[in-house]
Amino acid sequence: MLNVACGDDGTTYGSAGEPEPCETCPETAVACACKIFTPGTAHVAYACDVEQVEDLAAECRRDLELFNDKDPMEPLFDMEWECKPALCTDESDTSGDPTEEVPTTGEPAECFGWNPSAIVDYVAGVHYMDADDVGDVVNSPLPLVVCDDAMLIPLIAGGFEIIQADAGELLYELGMRNGDIPLEINGFPLESPEDAMLAMHELWYIENETDFELEILRGVSNITLSYTLYFTL
Repeated sequence: MLNVACGDDGTTYGSAGEPEPCETCPETAVACACKIFTPGTAHVAYACDVEQVEDLAAECRRDLELFNDKDPMEPLFDMEWECKPALCTDESDTSGDPTEEVPTTGEPAECFGWNPSAIVDYVAGVHYMDADDVGDVVNSPLPLVVCDDAMLIPLIAGGFEIIQADAGELLYELGMRNGDIPLEINGFPLESPEDAMLAMHELWYIENETDFELEILRGVSNITLSYTLYFTL
């Protein structure tokens, strides 16, 4: 179950869904993320029931079709849309054992365990990550979406530009900087979200690749970032 800071802490986004599900529906509250590469668009919203989740999914699909040219006949993929149960803490419950204190920093609760600088090592020009950590991000990217500000915005000519990549965020720790334009990874082009999903599917799920070379355009020069995944015993 995913920890999500609910209530009036300023972490609610989106035009549909319950604004304060931990107050109105703590037993059924969910957090849904639409992973679109567009600035100024809602990424996360909270909901109480299936109907609200379906409304949020429909909004996500419309945004993906509008901004990322998603085929309307395709389903929403895991890399585009994700919902997880929200774990709500009732601070008003004074009976029995004391409940866990809800963080009051204004950050979603899942961000308190999110520390990309601790899971990325840089040695001799290569970025190293534990394959288990990468698997966690691939299987549950909601902390990445909620906790990091870095985004990929679509370019008119095709491809994406990285913006808002600050120190301590995953893209920054992986060597990417504001203004970088990813071109290809291990020979797979990165011109569209579909290209990125195809590369992820082939390299991660089919080939079980552990070595990656990401070619990016930085300014007027092409540079290559190298990555290696390792497995802990």
